[in-house]
Amino acid sequence: MERLEDYTDYDIAAKLNLPKTQKMKIGPRQSVLWVRGLYDRLYQIDPAVKKAFPKGKLVEKYQRDLPKTKEELAKYGTIIMPNVPVEKMGIQNRKLYVDWVKSGGHMIILGGSFSIGQGMMKGTFFDDILPCEIIKGNDIVKLPKNSQLIAGKKNLGQIFYVHTVNAKPKAKVIAYCGKSPLLLSSKAEKGKCTVFAGTVMGAKENDPKAFWNSKLWAGVLKNAIESK
Repeated sequence: MERLEDYTDYDIAAKLNLPKTQKMKIGPRQSVLWVRGLYDRLYQIDPAVKKAFPKGKLVEKYQRDLPKTKEELAKYGTIIMPNVPVEKMGIQNRKLYVDWVKSGGHMIILGGSFSIGQGMMKGTFFDDILPCEIIKGNDIVKLPKNSQLIAGKKNLGQIFYVHTVNAKPKAKVIAYCGKSPLLLSSKAEKGKCTVFAGTVMGAKENDPKAFWNSKLWAGVLKNAIESK
């Protein structure tokens, strides 16, 4: 069966008469919601958050238990979504979370088999706040052997699979692999969105050469989390 037309979140929202961007209260930046995703602990989120916000609060929730109202979301100033499939959130929740960002929240999206293009973000409300352009749906590619993740002059270690994205014009690129932008951030009205378009795929969990086992990676992620 041939698919005749692709509908974006904006197309569907117009048919459902969803309200325009709603202004929301935002919690303190050190109040962090970690949305659990597949293989997310490899990203060293827990130690990075504790380094960024030593007196902060980190709450872990699976996608099925996520806040569904603006009052619940108002507790948080930072949301981290590692390898989370946003298509399962539903259009109303996608809009709620993007409105939260535009009202002043900081959302950090980390790549993986259920994220970015693979997670069907293209054409959703999330697409509007991303610092990168999603080129296609199935966007993960295998890198040449011994590819390195570089942030500034720091070599963070090997990286094996990445999402193919382009930086949007106003994005700040923090880390690369070769010429490919992998860690990017940009403003989204009053808020901010940071994206890591790399993944933790392609090597054993304890591989000492993999970037996620580097102490430098935890520091780079910490800086991205706390940045304004």
